[in-house]
Amino acid sequence: MALCLTALLFSSTILLFGSSIPRISQPEYFSQIRLPFITNFRASIMILTMLCILGVDFASFPRSWAKTETWGTSVMDVGVGCIIFSSGLVSSVQFRTGSSPPFKASVRSSLSMLIMGLLRMAMVKFFGYQEHVSEYGIHWNFFMTLAVLPILSNLLSRLVAIRKFISVSLLISFLYEIALKFVPLEPFILDGIRTNLFTMNKEGIFSLFGCLSLFMLSCGVGTIIQNTKEAKVKNRFKLLLLKLLGLLIVNWIIYFGVKRIGLVPSRRLMNFPFILWTSAVSLTHITLLFIMDMCFPNVQNQSVLMTSVNDNQLLIFLLANLGTGLVNMLFQTLLVSRPVSFAIITCYSLVLCLTAFWLKKLSLRFRLK
Repeated sequence: MALCLTALLFSSTILLFGSSIPRISQPEYFSQIRLPFITNFRASIMILTMLCILGVDFASFPRSWAKTETWGTSVMDVGVGCIIFSSGLVSSVQFRTGSSPPFKASVRSSLSMLIMGLLRMAMVKFFGYQEHVSEYGIHWNFFMTLAVLPILSNLLSRLVAIRKFISVSLLISFLYEIALKFVPLEPFILDGIRTNLFTMNKEGIFSLFGCLSLFMLSCGVGTIIQNTKEAKVKNRFKLLLLKLLGLLIVNWIIYFGVKRIGLVPSRRLMNFPFILWTSAVSLTHITLLFIMDMCFPNVQNQSVLMTSVNDNQLLIFLLANLGTGLVNMLFQTLLVSRPVSFAIITCYSLVLCLTAFWLKKLSLRFRLK
């Protein structure tokens, strides 16, 4: 909520005193293939994620920042939802041509993520690395969720026009919430009984409804940004800012309204309140980054770190998972002192950042879409 108010304060200043703020010309800014605030959003979420997945294993990491078990939200819950949101933002370009992207391309994308998911599952089982079964299930993991989304979104795009993605997204999450409360699906997912392959992975399987909803919602937001980028209007900066502010304000209002009637967000269920919370946080983050672009335009000197991480999210995410596992094999992380844990995380971060720099220098790209 504080971030939302900050965004409103900054945006009001820009709208009132915009003429006194030095800014880049609209044609130059919007002619960029990748808008800086989108790049910075995607990269910052991945950097936050790679730091937290290792940091949480140390005793010095605040427990309130760790992923919630069932209900509520935390810092680490941001990463799960915002990675999906950032993926949908850039994937929206594929659906704007009026026809669905080639199904084979979606299958290839899914296969690469599925292989990553299977490798992670095999390594976790082989090395006995700690895992929270209640998060996705016994065999399922986040990579597998990312593997299914391209195929589901491709199939759905053949039935629904991109301009209706936001509406359909909200409908899916609303119907899923009804199923959770009245079928009742919620007790089945949370009861902990696992008797077959399906029930062993029920959290990951049923959370696909929420993940698909969030992905479609972000595709819709991405389309709004792209349409504004190409709009034939006098001030595209102000138009895009007003659209983003409108989206985030409406989003926060609906979220607090839903909480008011007693619905609580749950990352484990990927329920309607969690979708609203994730999209509200993402939109606030995006809006603040766009405001920074407006206030301090610097197109020629974008952060090399941000562009490097953005270009290679898939590989960086995989290496972060492997690095986390390696550190846990070499150290008893919960017994490590604060200075040593800081040193380990610093070295881990340095290796990942240097890898991203190296991949960029070699013009190699392994992006997470």
